[in-house]
Amino acid sequence: MEINIVNIEIDKDTHISIREKFYINSEKIINLQKELNPIIEKPFFLSTCNRTSIYFTTDDTSKIDKVKEIVFSDAVCKIRIGIEAIKHFLKVICGLESQVFAETDIAHQIKEHYKQQKNSINPLIEELINYGFSVHKEFHSSILPKIKKQKQILAKIVFENIKNFLQKKPNDFNTKTPLILIGYGFVNKAIHNELKEYFEKVWIFSDNFKKAIPKNKINNILKEIKDPVIIISATNSHSFILTQKSPIPPNSIIFDLSVPRSIDPNINQTLFDLDKIANQHPENIKLNLDDQIIIHNFLNEKVNEFIEKKLVNELNPLIKNFYETPLKIAEEKINQYYSELEKILQKFDEKEIKELLKYMSQKIVNKSLEEPIKKIKELYIQNKKKKIIVGTRGSKLALAQTQIILEILHSFFPEFIFQTKIIKTSGDKQIYTTNSFVKELEEALMKEEIDLAIHSLKDLPYKINDYLDIAAIPIRDEPNDVLITRDGKSLYDLKPNSIIGTSSQRRKKQLELLRPDLIIKEIRGNLDTRIKKLIDKEYDGIIVALAGIKRLNLEKLVSHVFSIEEMVPAVGQGAIAIQTRKKSFLTEALRKIDNPKFREEIEIEREIMGKLDLGCSYPLGANAQKKDNSIQLNYFIHINQNIIKEKINGSKSEILRKIQENLSLIQKEYLHQ
Repeated sequence: MEINIVNIEIDKDTHISIREKFYINSEKIINLQKELNPIIEKPFFLSTCNRTSIYFTTDDTSKIDKVKEIVFSDAVCKIRIGIEAIKHFLKVICGLESQVFAETDIAHQIKEHYKQQKNSINPLIEELINYGFSVHKEFHSSILPKIKKQKQILAKIVFENIKNFLQKKPNDFNTKTPLILIGYGFVNKAIHNELKEYFEKVWIFSDNFKKAIPKNKINNILKEIKDPVIIISATNSHSFILTQKSPIPPNSIIFDLSVPRSIDPNINQTLFDLDKIANQHPENIKLNLDDQIIIHNFLNEKVNEFIEKKLVNELNPLIKNFYETPLKIAEEKINQYYSELEKILQKFDEKEIKELLKYMSQKIVNKSLEEPIKKIKELYIQNKKKKIIVGTRGSKLALAQTQIILEILHSFFPEFIFQTKIIKTSGDKQIYTTNSFVKELEEALMKEEIDLAIHSLKDLPYKINDYLDIAAIPIRDEPNDVLITRDGKSLYDLKPNSIIGTSSQRRKKQLELLRPDLIIKEIRGNLDTRIKKLIDKEYDGIIVALAGIKRLNLEKLVSHVFSIEEMVPAVGQGAIAIQTRKKSFLTEALRKIDNPKFREEIEIEREIMGKLDLGCSYPLGANAQKKDNSIQLNYFIHINQNIIKEKINGSKSEILRKIQENLSLIQKEYLHQ
């Protein structure tokens, strides 16, 4: 199902000088509507201090560049299409894309723009705007109270700045300092409410407020003031109200909250525009992870609700027809009892009895069809959404990992239906090669039997099919290995000659370094099979990956967690990968759930595997952890009877060079033997 809403925007991340250049007033909106009319119908423009946006609908993507060129010329813009455009609008109206977290001014501004353009907005965009108002209300009443970070008001932030000046420069600023407000709209009214108790004298300059002084009189008033003043401007103006020539008293403080700016930025005073205020208070938009998840889930739920509402609206004419026939039958049947009802309801006239009969008919039909109609709507929505087939192995761990990924996919892509298909791999049939747990999943992708394949990334060999791509690595849990023992003993409490099960040469060689007195025995099968063999006393202990144990909620079985230094994990251990066909539209779409940090770390680990031309079953371990601008790598290699096990810090190129040097030394020694 396609939602053809498009958003093109210059937002708060763009410098204020660019934002004011492309600010669109009501006059410019009319001109742009005329110019765009041959290309798109009835767009919606939104121009505030943080952004200039256009929302429109089109099925022709070639028109997007034409619209962008007309509205924004060669400026760098953000373009959002479909679901992304809907989600962005909801974030904007909730105050989540402003320089101040959850501010409510933006909803008022959207309302004003909507009133001005109401008769010339595309119906679907209008539906989104009205839906946005209800989402804004729900966010601020139901979601915001759950969030640790509370909403901010620009007025309070300005107030905090002024308080700092009052404290730092008590000789220049105090309660007798004149406070000058230019413009008396929503923002300055809020600021006035915050500050009126602190200042004895407040001058208000506005052309739209009866009690205010006209703005063109401000220079006359300033001439009479000798001491520093505090000026706050939040007004629309075609030109600077105050310039370098204005008689502003020395050492004054000015806050220009307007876009376009109303105060000359080159004025020789302490001047704060919106960008400077935002840079001073970056904490105003930072959220912790828990808050981000709450907001993310809420927005995705609302996007999905909007899409389903749109689909149900398409279905409503059919539902209306569906009701008509049973309603007619019900009315006919009930009318048969008219004479009997007339006897019972003697006090009622004929018209009232007929109204009652009609009411009874509607109630009966509505009640009888309530569940069928609900089911029809569900089926219709499912049918309209695009179905994505997700391939996975059938083991308990594989299915648990797939479920984790499906939850992420459902959250980020509400426009799709995801259906799981189990693929039995060679490894599941106990036929072990370098890609035992991958081969059949990749073949199913190539044959287009599935659209996505979910893998434990450590199972993927370095070289994968040229037509396939690792589109996303959204998850990486702790990469450590763990020991599970039958009697709960830790690694160093096990008796000599205890039998430990592992099929990994990497684990075997490193365990021999830690406990050479243990007996290491081959073990095969998936995780639950291995645990069963342990319970059946075939082994005293087994070594498995911590991530898999956690995903199956079996942490209580763990006897010993190997540190990274004790046992360097396999390349990519702990990570879940999503594989696609390179030419699939999903490859690009899935980038949004890719974790750049995990990808960079794993690419370094896989690069080592590739450089050495070693498979994932070779005694090689590598774990990269990015810290600030440096990479910390623990690695282990057993080659030509030599063992290298060390920790390296540095850039990717430095790390790879160091490993290559170590390998070259080993190869020279081997050749001279």
